[in-house]
Amino acid sequence: MVKNKQIVKLFHIPIYDYFVWVKFGGTQESFIKFVASKLGCRVAEHNIESIGLLSTVEGIADHCMWFREIDPDASTIAHEVFHSVCHVMKHRGVWPLTKENEEAFAYLIGSFMGQIVLEIKKPIRKKETE
Repeated sequence: MVKNKQIVKLFHIPIYDYFVWVKFGGTQESFIKFVASKLGCRVAEHNIESIGLLSTVEGIADHCMWFREIDPDASTIAHEVFHSVCHVMKHRGVWPLTKENEEAFAYLIGSFMGQIVLEIKKPIRKKETE
């Protein structure tokens, strides 16, 4: 990986009409500044060893996500996407996670995971067609 290379992508999740800014790469410090510019808040906690972070504001569905790597592994993406979905579901009043609403959680996790994976694969697909 190229050190400090960064990609920022804005994802729109239409079913619940919210946005997630996702920053791939860079440092935690750059993510903290990024969150301040996008959400007007600061990251409350962070751990220098983190491989991913989610920053939210209470009462607002939109949020920011950071992955240390440009191409994070599936388990890291799934971990952060789960936090993301829980935040949105709480905001939209679909909480707590129950047997009756688990399909809504599963659908949103799958949809958002799919968008992120497609974004990560874009540079690979472009190289393969050249």
